[in-house]
Amino acid sequence: MLGGDGGAGMRRVLEAVGTTEPSPLIANMLAVVSSIEQPASQYADLLARWDRFRLGAMAFLDRFDVVLSPVAGVPALPHGTTFENINQFGFVFTHNLTGWPAAAVRAGTTPTGLPIGVQIAAGPWREDRALAVARHLESALGPFPPPTITA
Repeated sequence: MLGGDGGAGMRRVLEAVGTTEPSPLIANMLAVVSSIEQPASQYADLLARWDRFRLGAMAFLDRFDVVLSPVAGVPALPHGTTFENINQFGFVFTHNLTGWPAAAVRAGTTPTGLPIGVQIAAGPWREDRALAVARHLESALGPFPPPTITA
């Protein structure tokens, strides 16, 4: 979605807010999409597919108050490495594409001390549900020790 115009829209946003040096994540994304430009008809098709995806997701959600999922397919990653591991974040992308409110809380720890997150998504305008479940999970699971930093 952000790269269909070769990153031109993202560059305009960065310029409008006065960002002269984007984060490494955004700079990497812009480098990847800079050679991608698609005709308006392809972009319109993409938007139509997005609408169909959201309608299907809403039909699914009609049966549930919230949906629990991992935050990612892996435990926490080192800062700045998300883009290199983008395939692991399908759960997050699903809720970003639907526009549903979602909250993420720590729900466990790997044997090496990295946090493992759970994501709680609710239907449109139901932030109250996502936040209530997040509050309950945080209360039930209790505090976790901070990760051990190794050099």
